[in-house]
Amino acid sequence: MGFETEDGKDVTMSVVIISALPYTGGDQIAARAAEQLGYRLVGGEVFETAAQEHGISSEQLVRAVHEPVAWRSMSRRDRIVSLAAIEATLWDFIVEGKCVCHGLAAHLYVERVSHILRVRVSGPLEHRIENAMEHEELSEGKARKLVLGLDKQRRRWVKTLYNVDESDAELFDLVVDLGSEEPDAAVTEIAKFAQQRRYRPMSYSRKLAKNCALTAKVRAALIPVEPDAQVRVNEGRVHIEVTSVGGGDDNSGTLEERARAVAGVTDVEVSIVDDVIAQAALSMR
Repeated sequence: MGFETEDGKDVTMSVVIISALPYTGGDQIAARAAEQLGYRLVGGEVFETAAQEHGISSEQLVRAVHEPVAWRSMSRRDRIVSLAAIEATLWDFIVEGKCVCHGLAAHLYVERVSHILRVRVSGPLEHRIENAMEHEELSEGKARKLVLGLDKQRRRWVKTLYNVDESDAELFDLVVDLGSEEPDAAVTEIAKFAQQRRYRPMSYSRKLAKNCALTAKVRAALIPVEPDAQVRVNEGRVHIEVTSVGGGDDNSGTLEERARAVAGVTDVEVSIVDDVIAQAALSMR
């Protein structure tokens, strides 16, 4: 399946990102969509790859994605560092193309790249509760509490870390409701959408994906030193902006060194911006 040039060469490089509500069977939908498209299925192996590339334990990376933000067993800094490592690693798969990603919250940071199809898999609450009862061997009451609790945790996780509403339809290009269509039909619909011309990579979208990938890698390198550093990338040229309060420590040299060490970076510029409002607030204390 895919787009072909006149000489018959397959040039499909589209990417499918699937986000599914708990107990909708999203993992199975993703696997079957990947099989139907002939794409690679990308999921848990990203944790192992990110662990090797960034020197973070795979256990911490898994917890960063799945552990509720209300739990205090992971600091905010460790979670942000871990998520940045996962994002940087996942972008390698996205740039390569021809993959279906599931379970990595990728739909929250790929919205600008036009050849990425973002899919939401949802289903009726009662159906999800029945699935939880079967999979977890729970009573109806406990299964209901589990599903509703997971939904609440998920909304809070997304709001806290990405400041968006997890249920916002604008985050997705396609919403598949398993309450109104069978899984087979849902898989077929996803595959059909992925092959539409609008999701065919163009030179601009490929360039944007590469810029996003390098941005993620630079951010992952900088976050352990400066968690709030803003990074912009254009074809290897990196601009880093850091906000300082009252002329605090200048770590621009360290940031530049770390950024230049990232493969693909050709030039680095670091700007230190004074936070006048924060500085005024401190002076009034």
